[in-house]
Amino acid sequence: MSGLRDKLEDHLVRRATELVGDAVDERSEHLDELLRELEERGAARDATEARLGELERRLVALGARPDAGEDELARLVQDV
Repeated sequence: MSGLRDKLEDHLVRRATELVGDAVDERSEHLDELLRELEERGAARDATEARLGELERRLVALGARPDAGEDELARLVQDV
């Protein structure tokens, strides 16, 4: 009986180790995906900020004042 019990315990320990390893791998893959998504969003944000900066420069070049109201800015955006 002792031999059977030892084999069963060994099997359970090996299986538990495999399950934990699988869970760690899945978690790592998930975190890698999240990191890639974060990096993509950061790049998109940087591109958007650059575009906004360019639009602001164009509006100022067209005569917009930094303290201009929304109506004036909307009109200037339509002109652009």
